[in-house]
Amino acid sequence: MNKLEELKMFENVRIRGYRSLKDIELNDLRQFNLIIGKNNSGKTNLIEALYQAINPGNAALLGKIHLWKGLDVIDPEIWKTIFYKLDLSNRIEIISKIDNPSRERFLTISPLLSSDLTSKEDFSQNQRKNHDIIKDSTSMEPDLIKGLSLQLYYIEDNKKSENYYSTIFTQNVEFDPVRDRGKTITVSPFSINNSDKYKCLSRGKIINSETIYSDLWKRFKKIAIKKKKEDIITILREFDSNLIDLELIGNIIYVDLGYNEKMPIQIMGYGFLKTLALLTDIRNEENFIILIDEIENGLHHKNLKTMWSAIFKAALLMNNQIIATTHSFECIRAFIESYPKSDDNLRVFRIEREKDDNYKVNKFNKEQVELYLDNKWEIR
Repeated sequence: MNKLEELKMFENVRIRGYRSLKDIELNDLRQFNLIIGKNNSGKTNLIEALYQAINPGNAALLGKIHLWKGLDVIDPEIWKTIFYKLDLSNRIEIISKIDNPSRERFLTISPLLSSDLTSKEDFSQNQRKNHDIIKDSTSMEPDLIKGLSLQLYYIEDNKKSENYYSTIFTQNVEFDPVRDRGKTITVSPFSINNSDKYKCLSRGKIINSETIYSDLWKRFKKIAIKKKKEDIITILREFDSNLIDLELIGNIIYVDLGYNEKMPIQIMGYGFLKTLALLTDIRNEENFIILIDEIENGLHHKNLKTMWSAIFKAALLMNNQIIATTHSFECIRAFIESYPKSDDNLRVFRIEREKDDNYKVNKFNKEQVELYLDNKWEIR
C-alpha cells in the first residue's frame, strides 16, 4: 500500500500562541476523540489549529479559516487576530506528531510585514487608505502586517528535514467603476506561496457550521455512484420512519416519504439534514483526519446515539480519525455508549481555561468516562 493510502493519525499535538490558546497539549490521541469544555474555553480555536496541523505547509488553510468566519479579508490587519492577545511578538507554534510512519512536525507562524515584501508594488493604495500615513509625524513609513509567514520542518527516523517556507498575504484588488462596469469579477483575496518541496503525508478536512452543507449534493452524488446510498437511508429512517428513498435531480436532493410527490431535502428537520451531511462527508473520504466542531448543534439529545453510531460505523469502514468538540453532557454519554468495540481506541479530553489563560487538559479513556457517568459526576 502506498504511504498516502494509509491513515496518518494525530498522536500528539501542542499549540502555543494561536488565538486564545496560550499553550495547550493533547497527548495520546486515538482514532475517536471528543474534546469537551465550557463555552469560550477555546474548543473552536483548537479545531482550527488542528486543521492547520493536518497540512502544516499549506498556508491557504489559514485563509480559508478567515473566510469561513466572515472576516473582512481585504483588511490586512485582520491577520493580527490569530496571534495570542493580538501581540505580533507572540509567534505561533504548532507541533504535531503523526503515525505510520512516525513523524513530528514543527510549524512556526510569524507575521509577514510590509517590509518583508520585496516588491513595492505589493504595497497597495487600498492599504494606504486604511492607515493615515500623512498624520504620522515620524519620518519612517509604518511597518504594517500584510499576512503570515510559515516555517516548517519535521523529524523522522531521528533525522531533521530541511526548512520549508510558505506565505499568505492579502493581495490588492483594484476595481475601476467605469472600466469594470457590468463585469462579474471573482478574485482570490489572498496571494499564497507554498513550498513545492514539502510533501504532506496526512490528509483531512474540517466540518463546521460554515462547511457542513457546502456541496452536499455533490457529495451525495458520489455516494449514489458508489452504491452506498442504502446504508445512509437506513440510518436516516431513525429520524423519519416514512423515508423511502433519496434521489438527486439536477443539483437538488429530493426525499420520498410515500406522498404523491417527492420533496426537496430542505423540508426535513435539522437533525436529519445534519446527519446526512456528516455521513456524506465521512463516507466519501478514506484515511482522513476529520475535525467536527460543535457536533451536537441542532440535534435532539434522543438522536445523538443514532448519529454517533452512524459516525463510528462509517469512520471504521473508511479508516478515518475523528476529533470532535462538544459541551453537551448528553453528547458525551452518547459518544461513550454508542462505541461498538471493546478496544482502547477512544479518548475524551476535557480542556479548562484557567487564570492567565493557562490550560489544564484532563484525558479519559472509555472506562473512566463510564465511571463518571455512572456516578453522575460532572465531567464537562
